[in-house]
This record gives sequence, structure tokens and C-alpha cells, in this order.
Amino acid sequence: LRDAAFREIRSARGGDASEAIAPAAAYAVSVAPQGPALAARLLDHPNILVARAAVESLEGKTDAAQEVITHEWLTATSRADSAERRCLAAVAIRVRGDEGTEALHHLLADPDPRVAAAACEAAGKLGNRSYLDSLLRRLSEPRVRRAAIDALAAYGVRIAGTLADVLNDPGVPRQVRRNVPRVLSRIPHQRAVDILIEALEEPDLLIRNAVLRALSRLRESSPGLAYGAGPISRQIMAEARGYCQMNAALAPFRNQTNPRTAAGLLAATLSHRLEASIERLFRLLGLRYPPKEIYATYVAVNRKRPEEYTAALEFLDNLLDRDQKRVVLPLLDENNLAHAGRELFGIEEMTAESAVRELIRSGDAWLTACAIAAAAELRIAGIEDEIRQAASGAGAEVSAVARAALARLK
Repeated sequence: LRDAAFREIRSARGGDASEAIAPAAAYAVSVAPQGPALAARLLDHPNILVARAAVESLEGKTDAAQEVITHEWLTATSRADSAERRCLAAVAIRVRGDEGTEALHHLLADPDPRVAAAACEAAGKLGNRSYLDSLLRRLSEPRVRRAAIDALAAYGVRIAGTLADVLNDPGVPRQVRRNVPRVLSRIPHQRAVDILIEALEEPDLLIRNAVLRALSRLRESSPGLAYGAGPISRQIMAEARGYCQMNAALAPFRNQTNPRTAAGLLAATLSHRLEASIERLFRLLGLRYPPKEIYATYVAVNRKRPEEYTAALEFLDNLLDRDQKRVVLPLLDENNLAHAGRELFGIEEMTAESAVRELIRSGDAWLTACAIAAAAELRIAGIEDEIRQAASGAGAEVSAVARAALARLK
């Protein structure tokens, strides 16, 4: 069998090989009298599957791996023209360790996503904190993100402080921050829960949504952790207030149904935000009460089938404590939402002008842009100062919409 394995290896050329080539190479190295020496000869085999099998045959054999996989070979292979060879270098570092080599830093910055993903896997296994910055940067890249999340999660709770700093730093790119909760959701520890709960007041809606989804996943996977009754109750109240405010802002635009107009786009955006707010509200409830039952109730409320809807409201009436019941149940009665906003939070009905003014000051870039465009389209007078103020501290997109609106309102 050993001789057959050697014949299989000798017959492999370039990318042409049978499906048996990798296991044949691994077997040959494991049974050869001089296995490490054979592995060393196979590292540069023209067939990448043979070379990789040789490297992986050294897994768990630290002394042999460090003898066979030299610094010189790692440096050269990590800078090879072939992406497959650079991937092999990342696998080799994962097997032998990174002592005395800077090659993995180079591979973590590789432009090829396959190489970067292999480097992330190696970094996650090695657990060296010097790779954290590179791994965090990769969170913004869709083709490498999964590998970066896996690697960071492998570090476990010992990097919770670093993850908290990144999540709470508005100077960090948004795409990085919004994926930190996905890492924390893979760390079943109270510290991860505490960090996420502290971030529930994050003003950026996309990041706050990511935080809530991460908490929901932890609640399902680690129900024994404490999810902070007080902070969750306060956030439920804040979400309910925001829902009522948004509903009041939508009221003067409900008849704007043309999606090709700025006012129609604003109305559609507010309607979508109301739906998302209800989803967040139920996610919050799922942190206080049995999550599966809360999810079933959320589905029933969304379907609005009369019998299911009535049963869902009755279930919530029996489940929620008095303070939450007082806030949550009125939000599910669409016909009396305006009354609920007044009674619960003192939110009065809005005109198109007052709604636009409120939305321009919301701090939400997309809502601000939609509101500015709608103000120009509807020729709302006297709002130019608010538009200029919003544009002064906004990004390029809002500024461009503001300039166009101001030109139209002249």
C-alpha cells in the first residue's frame, strides 16, 4: 500500500490528480521511515494537493513541523506569485506556529480573499494578539468576513475588552463596528452579554440592530447568562417612544404612495422603519421572556390573521409585567397609535412641516436626506436654516441632497 501511495504521488503533475492524491500523500508521509524528510521534499511538489497533504501530516508534531517548515521556505512561499502557494504558507504557519516569522502579518493583508481567509484561520488557531488589528480590519470585507469572525471568536473572552472598544468607537469604520456583535455572539460568556447590553443605546440603527441580533443568538445558545432586566426594560421603553415618534412623523405623509417622489420615498422609509422597530421590540422582549414563545407571538402579530392576532395579544397580556404591558400592547393597536403616543409619551400629532423639521434633526443620515428632499419637493418654506445646519455636519450624500434642495427652495 505504501508503494502504491508513492506511485500516486509520482504520477501527479500540476493540477492533474485523482481524488486519492491528498490521502495518498498523507499516508505516505505517515508510514515512511523518514516521514519528516519526505514531507520536506513534498513541500514544493508541483501538485498543490500533495504539498498541502505533506504540511497537514505534520499537524500536532511541533518539533518535526518546525524542522521541516523553515523560515526561509515560509518567507518565499508567503510571497509566491500563486495564490494557492500563499494559502499553503498560511496552512503551514497554522501547523508549525509563528515563532520567529512575520509571514502571517503579510498573508493577513493579502489581496486574494482565499489567502486572507486561510491566514485568518491560522491566526485564530495561534491566538496571538498581534494579529487582532488585521483581523478586525477584515471584518469590513464580505469575502473574508466569515473567516475573520471565526478567527476572532476563537480568541474567546480574553479579547472582549478590545471588541468593546471597537464597538463603541465612532471613529472606527461602520462596517467593522457592525460586525463586532457577530463575534461577541460566538463568545458564550457574561462579559460578551454585558458589552452588548451596554451598546443597546447605540445611535447608529444598523449597529444597534446587529447588537440586538447578537443578544438574541446568545439568549438562545446560552440562556443561563444574565440579560439585565433593568437595561432591557429601559430599552423597551426607548424603543416604544421612538416607535410613537416615527408614527407621528409618518401620519402627514400616509397618502404619499408614489414611490417615484421624494415624499413617497419618505413615507415608505418611515413605514419600513416602523416594521423594523416592532421587530426590535420583540427581540428585546425575547431577552426577558421565553424567546421561542415571543417569536411565535411576533409572527402572529405580523400576519394579522384575526384569531391569531387576538390570541397573541391575550398571550402578551398574561405574560408581560404591568409596566411593559402598559407600553407594548397599545403599540399593536394601529387604530389608536396617535392616542397612545400622546398618553404614554406626550407626542402630539405632526404636520408635514413639523415632521420634516423633526426628521432633519434626527441624526439618521438616510432619514435626513429623505426629509430634506421631501421638503424641497413640497416647497416647505422657512426650513432652509435647518437644511444648512444638517448639511454642515453630514456626509457627502446628505450634503449633495441639501444643496439641491436649497437651490429648489430659492
